[in-house]
Amino acid sequence: MDLMVEVSPRRVFANAHTYHVNSISVNSDYETYMSADDLRINLWHLDITDRSFSILCGSECVCRVRQR
Repeated sequence: MDLMVEVSPRRVFANAHTYHVNSISVNSDYETYMSADDLRINLWHLDITDRSFSILCGSECVCRVRQR
């Protein structure tokens, strides 16, 4: 007898990252969190699942940081 595990998402937060998400951090208010990929940092709210707020976006910003 094999043990089967099934996963189902509670909520879906979609279409904000082009690359794989590198990190997720919950903020101290426990209602917002930040997610980051190679080029973006987004701020999310748990009650708003259809959009996020961009904090940092674009390859120019990443290039400037890496050159310093």
